Amino acid sequence: DGLNINQYFKMLGGTVNITSAGDCIDVGKKKTDKTDNGMLTISGGTLTVNTTGNSTKALKCESDMVVTGGTTTATTTGSATYDATNTADPISSNAAAKCDGKFTMTGGTLTLTSTGSGGKGLNSTGEITVSGGTLTVITTGTTYVAPNNDDTKPQAVKSDANITLSGGVVLSCASINSGNPFKTSALVYTNGATVMGIGNKSVTPSTSSTCKYKNYSGVNVTGGSTVSYDGVSFIIPSIYNISSAKVLVSSPSM
Repeated sequence: DGLNINQYFKMLGGTVNITSAGDCIDVGKKKTDKTDNGMLTISGGTLTVNTTGNSTKALKCESDMVVTGGTTTATTTGSATYDATNTADPISSNAAAKCDGKFTMTGGTLTLTSTGSGGKGLNSTGEITVSGGTLTVITTGTTYVAPNNDDTKPQAVKSDANITLSGGVVLSCASINSGNPFKTSALVYTNGATVMGIGNKSVTPSTSSTCKYKNYSGVNVTGGSTVSYDGVSFIIPSIYNISSAKVLVSSPSM
């Protein structure tokens, strides 16, 4: 690992660059309760992390991940792997950002890219909440199929709880290979962020969302081009291309 930390990581300023074949920043918990135990916080500076190994994470923490400022770029290029001896969770995938708690973003710029098979952009066990800043997430890998025929898909933003987009700017581009820009078994709320989600799967926000949304299908998206619907406009990252995509847009002005 680039940095293996047992309690918390806080990026307050300065410049940090990490390239690793393992996890770039891995924050664990102390056994006894401590302040910010297991948390990863970014509030300033410039952080660039890139992992090339399989089943690795660029940013990883055992508790909450909080972004309030700074400029962060996290990239993974490796593939998911299969371990038959791990009967509980035999498939382990890459993720540009992985937290076992909640993910919260109130400011700053965060760019998450995962290009390997089964790779995730943002993968959170807890609720994902974006109320400010600029979040860009890109996955371009294939679906990883394990020897037992189980699989893991290249989801862009994935949570086991609600995904609430209440402010800021969010562009989520999921792979053509069964990728979902906002994947959850719970609910997606478009509550005030300017949002564009692009992928192979459509997203239907909760009817309790405070902002309107629209879905479009059959859209050909090319890297470097500008995609615009209903006053929501984004320049697509150069590495991302998808034909016949499904596009979700939402903004406070809709």
